[in-house]
Formats: sequence, structure tokens, C-alpha cells
Amino acid sequence: MADTHMDQMAIESWESILRKIQDSYCKLILITGEGKTGKTTLLRQLVDQFQMPQINVGEELSRKLLALELDERPRQTDALLAELIGQAGADRVALDNTEILFEPELALKPLEALKAVARSRLILATWNGRLTGTTLTFAAPGHPAHRVYPLDRHSDVLVHSTEVIKP
Repeated sequence: MADTHMDQMAIESWESILRKIQDSYCKLILITGEGKTGKTTLLRQLVDQFQMPQINVGEELSRKLLALELDERPRQTDALLAELIGQAGADRVALDNTEILFEPELALKPLEALKAVARSRLILATWNGRLTGTTLTFAAPGHPAHRVYPLDRHSDVLVHSTEVIKP
């Protein structure tokens, strides 16, 4: 179960991270972990602490996609995501429930899409997957949305794992 309290040391650590990344070309921080590992809890704490708008990407993006014809959705998803984030009107935006970005029907490159919107503002996003060594994954092997990202090719992305590795 996730800790619901953020201590002063954790707050100062996150403040330092947010300050440092603010000047980077890509301002993307992923909070990664499998289901029920505290991603959303941590994101909400950071949203409250640093007064950032939070977007439920699954809910908001689906609403926009429903207005489009099926064959238009893959071509418009990147622009709709950028529009959603732009509407927040802030230089720091938190994204939760990002799983929709991995839907095979959208033919999106999720990490690249997040990096693109993180050029103009700091993006703090949950990622339902795993960080193992220097590899970031989404979904289990065999799942239609399964993705593997070697982080040496994405060194401009900060990744924070909420999972505790047990021996």
C-alpha cells in the first residue's frame, strides 16, 4: 500500500528535480509502476504540493476522439493530446490514466508523443508499466499494447518507479 504522506525531504527532492528539468529540452517525468503501486497517489500529492493542473488523459482524450470518424482518430491523436495539455494553461501539467495512448487502434508512439508535448512545458505522467534496469516497458509480453523502450535511447526522460523490488 502506498504511503499517503509526503515528508519534507521528499518534497525538497521533488522541488529540486522539477527545477532542474524545467530548463531541459524535454521536460518529461514518468511515474512508473504496475497497477496499485501508488502512481496516482504520488501524482496527486505532487499536484497538490506544486499546484499543477491534472488531466485524466483516458477520459478527456476519449471524449475528443469520440467526435471523430474511426479512420481519423490515428491522424488526430497527437494534435488532440497537445490541445488538451495546452488548454490546461500551465507550464507544469500532470497526466494520469495515460493507457489510452497505447491503444493499438490509435497507432500512436506513446513515449514520443509525451516527449513532444514535454518540449513546451513540464509533463509529469503516470505510466502503467515497469522499469527494469535501463528498460521501460508497458503491459505484459503478448498484450497487444506491449511496448519496450531502452532508456539509453531516451536519456532525456526522467523515470521514477513506485515499485519496491523484492528479493
